[in-house]
Amino acid sequence: MSNVKQTDQGAARRLDFICGVVLAVLSLVALVWVIPAAVPGEASRGEVAPSFFPKLTAGIIFICSLALAVLNRDALRANARIGGWTILGEIAGWGVLATIIMLLLIHVGLVPASILATAVATVVARYRGHWGIPVVVAVALPFVLRFGVQALFSIELP
Repeated sequence: MSNVKQTDQGAARRLDFICGVVLAVLSLVALVWVIPAAVPGEASRGEVAPSFFPKLTAGIIFICSLALAVLNRDALRANARIGGWTILGEIAGWGVLATIIMLLLIHVGLVPASILATAVATVVARYRGHWGIPVVVAVALPFVLRFGVQALFSIELP
């Protein structure tokens, strides 16, 4: 029984490593190619450039995904096997979630979309700790972000 648990943990860590590498590559593609090609980089005097927040987001994703890959690099030597369909399903699931969040941001705004996104991400990530912390974070984070961006950059988020 414990050997099965270790195999499952090894497979999960290996999946985390592979997803970290894939996300790091995708965020680099966004930083180097997609954002410069699709978002204007110039700002008028005293304003934040339109490309600032996309670049900031892609940079944070790159750092976090690189950390995920580095922390789970030892899982490559483990004998645990995971199928390509598992990896593809995990990445596709997060891709669908990202698309839904983007559509919610466009149609309902930052606060409701962020609350739902944080709640779904907590469930998908299989958080099994105290549920009070994620609920408080899911509800408070969008309001804190909205206030912080307004106070620091004088930008009204949708």
